[in-house]
Amino acid sequence: MLNTQDSDRLYQKVAAQIAQRIHDGEFPVDSKLPTERKLAESLEVSRPTVREALIALEIQGLVEIKGGSGSYIRSTPQSAYDLELLFDMGHSAREIIDTRLVFEVELAGIAALQAQEADLELMREAVKLGWQDFETKIVRSDSFANDADGQFHRAIAGCSKNALNTAIARFLWKGLRSPLMRAMEDKADLQQYAELPLLDHEAVLRAIEARDVEGAKNAMKRHLLRYKKLLRL
Repeated sequence: MLNTQDSDRLYQKVAAQIAQRIHDGEFPVDSKLPTERKLAESLEVSRPTVREALIALEIQGLVEIKGGSGSYIRSTPQSAYDLELLFDMGHSAREIIDTRLVFEVELAGIAALQAQEADLELMREAVKLGWQDFETKIVRSDSFANDADGQFHRAIAGCSKNALNTAIARFLWKGLRSPLMRAMEDKADLQQYAELPLLDHEAVLRAIEARDVEGAKNAMKRHLLRYKKLLRL
């Protein structure tokens, strides 16, 4: 059982405990791990946390996740010392999205109230860039300034005329480019769903243009919840 009261990067603690059990020989190389459900029950954490932990283990080469089959042990950690540090791959995906749901939904409402024409034009340009990237099959960029999604959310944060809001939006967006998030997005095969966030952006923009505060907030909430669902969180 883990101490779930300290939820900061709980997936790290789960990954470290599983790695410890691999190191101790409980799960030998080439054996199959228990299911996500069984691991979640034994560790008394959620299945999304277990899923994040398994992906962290896979990134480090200890586990191979086979869709529809399960997770298999591929190697043993050389040392059991400070295993939590080994799996420090950014904030939990679920925590990032849940924070964005609190923060960016409200920012969308503020944008509907305060957006100036220059702000709206930045959003329109971001939407346009998003569709251009879609046509050329570009899913993501590491640059907040050059990424269509980053530009769109930065423009919304900018409507508040509060530099701290923009900095927080940037920080949350950068969390989406962590090794853990990249691996989770790849497993979700976001390429096949690439059109959906662009349609969501258009819906958010329409509501902001119409000065529809609740409509903007609801559209942003749907956008972020869709992403959360695609990642199986």
